[in-house]
Amino acid sequence: MQQPRHEVFAAIEGERAYQDGLGIDRTFSEGRHEVAGHLVMMDTYLKKAVWAWTSNPGNHQALHEIRKIAAIAVRCMEQHGAPQR
Repeated sequence: MQQPRHEVFAAIEGERAYQDGLGIDRTFSEGRHEVAGHLVMMDTYLKKAVWAWTSNPGNHQALHEIRKIAAIAVRCMEQHGAPQR
């Protein structure tokens, strides 16, 4: 099942809004992370996605983690720049 790109981006936007709503205790440096911190978070959630995929039937649980990874990547580029192809 392929989902339209605008719906995918809407899911990522919703995750970003959730991330922005997290309290300051969930962030370092007043909500700003270095690139390395974002990489650590993406790696952590990638491991969670692998675990979710291997531990549950289908893809649904893994896709929840993938949405989080995509939003973390977006936040990283928001804070540090998004080089154009």
